[in-house]
Amino acid sequence: MAMIRAVLHVAALASIAEGQDPTTMATMMAGKLAAVAAGKAEQRIEDAIENPEMPPKCVGPGCCLGSTCMNLPGMRCKASRGDTTCVGSSAVAMVEGTCQCTVGACSPEWVCSATISQSSP
Repeated sequence: MAMIRAVLHVAALASIAEGQDPTTMATMMAGKLAAVAAGKAEQRIEDAIENPEMPPKCVGPGCCLGSTCMNLPGMRCKASRGDTTCVGSSAVAMVEGTCQCTVGACSPEWVCSATISQSSP
């Protein structure tokens, strides 16, 4: 539908621009096409903000249940947990995620088992 509107706009511009130099006509057509493209991009952004796609929740023994994180600077998983990833976080939807160990299980103290075994003598 948007493509049909763009073609109609171009056709209307062509009839208006009749008798004008080609540079003016090309500039007018490019401006209209850019406006259509910008409108589509704006609509996609609005849709993403109003109906954000929810990320999957953390599942399995590697999840440090009760921990919270966001994929934003200063809000990631604590380094003291070990090698982790923030799962289930969405900055757009403002949903906190859960820290998940990249290797091994998470202990009741929210520390990855690979970190515990490396620190043991």
